[in-house]
Amino acid sequence: MLRVYITQYYHGQQTLKNGQTVSVTTGSNTGGINETLREAFPTTPASTVTPALTGTTAVGQALSCSQGSWSHEPTYLVYQWLRNGTVITGQTGSTYTLQAADQGHSITCSVTAGNGAGAASANSNTVAIPVPLSLFAGVKVKGSVASVTAALSRPGGVGVLGRDENRRPRGHQARQAQEDEQRHDRRRQLLDARRQARDAARAPDRPGPQAARQGR
Repeated sequence: MLRVYITQYYHGQQTLKNGQTVSVTTGSNTGGINETLREAFPTTPASTVTPALTGTTAVGQALSCSQGSWSHEPTYLVYQWLRNGTVITGQTGSTYTLQAADQGHSITCSVTAGNGAGAASANSNTVAIPVPLSLFAGVKVKGSVASVTAALSRPGGVGVLGRDENRRPRGHQARQAQEDEQRHDRRRQLLDARRQARDAARAPDRPGPQAARQGR
């Protein structure tokens, strides 16, 4: 493809006729002149490598957005940060410091590259900003019984994680164990009495030991 380049020579001469011949490379600066050669009829830039986000995803930390790679020699780059796909007003630099409003949302950076022919945009990868979980423990005491409830704070409400029912002081636990043992003994005695009554009901005519000796 034939390309036409615009050149300017400032090598101590006022006109191209009086200028000196120098070797140049497209898109690079050449010693002896103060101009970079660019296409006279450029093509709109196109993304060849998408921008990338790096950094720590926590409030107060900065994310950095690379410019990516572009074809057709863009002459300018514009950055724009987005939260859930919506523009974050005033955030147009290559870095962005995360805010509390970003928690629970996704962050993306859009890079626009342009030249005399037009402009094109490319989005970076998306990163999710986590919501920190806060643990709260509540204790209620009623008499000798303590109830402990643990909960996590979340956006939109509080979720109960678990409950430790009826934590009792050690002295009360000892008394409770003694009462449980006594109840167990009473239940065993009751079962024995019922069993004896049931056996007696099954053999009503069976002579006792004294009656058997008299019969002899």
